[in-house]
Amino acid sequence: MKIKLIVLIHCWVRMGKGTAMPKLKTNKGAAKRFGKTKGGKIKRHKAYASHLLTSKSPKRKRSLRKSSIVKAVDSKNIKRLIPYA
Repeated sequence: MKIKLIVLIHCWVRMGKGTAMPKLKTNKGAAKRFGKTKGGKIKRHKAYASHLLTSKSPKRKRSLRKSSIVKAVDSKNIKRLIPYA
């Protein structure tokens, strides 16, 4: 089975069909934390909303529910981590 696969790959490359660019790997940790908007900006969730909520005001907890946009300085690096998002 392994030899057949190697021969098939070798034939595929010799026929000129293996010349496409390699696929980029998505960083799964970043993919779970960030998303893209329709305009191409990077969306993120706000921090400090998971525990110690009794000391935070209801207004602050409501604002922590909403997502926000990543700053332009950091968005270049994040776009590299999630190329197909």
